[in-house]
Amino acid sequence: MTTEKQAKLLESLKQTVSHLKREIFTAELKRKPLVFSFENAKIKDAYTFSLPSGWTCPGATMCLAKVGRESGKLTDGPNATVRCFSASQEAVYPTVRMIRWHNFDRLKQAGGSAGLAGLILESLPADAKRIRVHVSGDFFNQAYFNAWMIVAEAKPDVTFYAYTKSVPFWVNRLGNIPVNFKLNASVGSRWDSLAEDAELKSAKIVFSEIEAEALGLEIDEDDSHAWAQDESFALLVHGTQAPGSEAGKSWSKQIAEIKKTNAALPKKIKRTVPPLTVAYLTAQIVRLAVRLAGILATPEYVVKQIA
Repeated sequence: MTTEKQAKLLESLKQTVSHLKREIFTAELKRKPLVFSFENAKIKDAYTFSLPSGWTCPGATMCLAKVGRESGKLTDGPNATVRCFSASQEAVYPTVRMIRWHNFDRLKQAGGSAGLAGLILESLPADAKRIRVHVSGDFFNQAYFNAWMIVAEAKPDVTFYAYTKSVPFWVNRLGNIPVNFKLNASVGSRWDSLAEDAELKSAKIVFSEIEAEALGLEIDEDDSHAWAQDESFALLVHGTQAPGSEAGKSWSKQIAEIKKTNAALPKKIKRTVPPLTVAYLTAQIVRLAVRLAGILATPEYVVKQIA
């Protein structure tokens, strides 16, 4: 076999492996109720729950962005001055987008507050001690907001917390929020004045430490201000931003500082990865195909697909 033919064969086999992995991911996702994740670069020792950015954010203005469910194309809102970090994730990572839409689809099928709360309780990780509700997305209606309050009341030993621009749903229940659910009004919403009038705890995005200091706000770096204290605070803008924007300049400066710090660290030894072979890829395809067939043949999967 010529080198060119072998290269084409290897590329074809790699594409088949990628396709089978996507099919397995999709099939396994369909068997789940709601999907929770554990930790990320910022949040430690906590589970997170997410919905599609923008599509579930009725109060968003300055950070509004939506990513097409199928296309993966990101579109900023007409009044956006800060690009939603979570929307950027959805544009780059199709599996992240799939999980968030899966959660939204399941919630829409659950009915009113009681049904929604039941679905969430069924899906909660058994060992959860702290949960951030909505790394992406927001409370999209009152029934859904109320459902999370029911969940918090049913799980008094778990700390729940959320940033939200859906201020009216919160205000409608003032005085009736479980003590273990910590809410933070995200500044830059359609209802900022309502949040101010109600004197709600808030979180404001800033472009520099100097701006935060001028506002008299501490900058939160690990989400602890959101769940462990009652004072308003600031968040330094983060994530990919529109080129040339004030937010973009702030983010570029942060990246430059990070690169400077990393450059001073000891160099890591690169791990040698053996070259892929036809035999290895073929064996992987067989293994993945058998796994996918097993998933599709399970009674639970068949029943859900028929339903």
